[in-house]
Amino acid sequence: MVEITNQETALKWLEQQDHQTQIWFATRCALRALPGLYNDASGDQGADLAIVLNCFRAGVIASAASTMQPFDLDVLEVRAASAIAALNALEADGTRRQDAKLASKSALNCIVSPPPARHAAEALQRCSQVVDYDQIGPVSFERATQDIEDPLNWDVLWSSGYPDSDDPFRETGILGDEWSDLRGQMGREGTNLAFWIEWYQGIMNGAPLPWALIQRIALEIKDDEWDAGPSVVAKRITEIRKEFDAAQSIGSEETASQPSEAQKEAIAKRIASNRDAIALAVASVLEQLNEYRERVRGLNGLEPDYREELLSFIDQLSVKLSELMSMLPDETDITIRETGDKAASWLSQYRALVPGIAKRYAEPENFAEATVPVGIILGCTSIGAMIGGPFGATAGGVVGGLISNQMKPGQAAKAILDSSSTSPDA
Repeated sequence: MVEITNQETALKWLEQQDHQTQIWFATRCALRALPGLYNDASGDQGADLAIVLNCFRAGVIASAASTMQPFDLDVLEVRAASAIAALNALEADGTRRQDAKLASKSALNCIVSPPPARHAAEALQRCSQVVDYDQIGPVSFERATQDIEDPLNWDVLWSSGYPDSDDPFRETGILGDEWSDLRGQMGREGTNLAFWIEWYQGIMNGAPLPWALIQRIALEIKDDEWDAGPSVVAKRITEIRKEFDAAQSIGSEETASQPSEAQKEAIAKRIASNRDAIALAVASVLEQLNEYRERVRGLNGLEPDYREELLSFIDQLSVKLSELMSMLPDETDITIRETGDKAASWLSQYRALVPGIAKRYAEPENFAEATVPVGIILGCTSIGAMIGGPFGATAGGVVGGLISNQMKPGQAAKAILDSSSTSPDA
């Protein structure tokens, strides 16, 4: 068994790992250091909130990168680079705060700056300096050793905890008091940091919020919104979460819950039997997305923020579809379990991404020439159906209308988006 005893042994292990595992390791270390941001001496609440928000921003971007497929990393690199610039512009008073900030920066550097292994090892070193500030022992290295026994797992941040606590926001393990104090600062009226308390508590307890939600937050909040401060960010998170929750509640409980082994097997078998049709449909939609992207870029009358949001959606959807294409088997005799696990995870993220956002950019009050083309909406729906199973009642009626020529494609797309069961496959 590999034992992490210092920065050098961590680096040796990290150099043998893939990029995603390196990001995951760095992120876990940086997140452990966050309670070190507590500052009981500062009288500048605005400065306190700025550094807390931007370190948590780094944490959500890095954790999203560690849970995404490699295809998504290119999309997050820009977000990570902007977050690094924001951290560089902030002064952190106090040694522990500075180390917590630099641990967050190291996790982001692991995404954008080679060699990632070195940055991940540095994140561990910074974390150890925060945690071991009071000479309580090399617990950071001990927990890192436990982590690497199960790479990419999101267990509790610390191996010890307070299971008998009646506090619903119970601290988990080392730095519990510091987190309690920091949480108190973050929870004061007017700070607008409630989401970050919930998010981090889940991380600490080994029960993270849905990764598809975290990925959307990391991808969709723009730089100027982060720069505007906690209240603007809180508003955007509320909007994203509302759309995500609506997408998760679509259809039956099966859609929102973790799929069973039987459901995963069914998904894998549908991929095997529909492989060629899925590949052709994905290629068609990707081509349409490329053309749509160029059209949006050429619309000079489009409001800049709206254009950026729309282009971000196009890029996210392109990434997810490219990811699906790479998952398709070369032969139909595929490994059912492995394919089912990957495809079920992909389908969950796809369902969370497409319906609410696509509908937003298809609303009539938006710029007419920038609305999502009918072919993309119908193509995404058919791809989801070939993987996720039969259409729901409303979408099934749409297909019937198309077959019988009683409904035109534009009407079909509108019906799918307007349906209470709107999703890529229902």
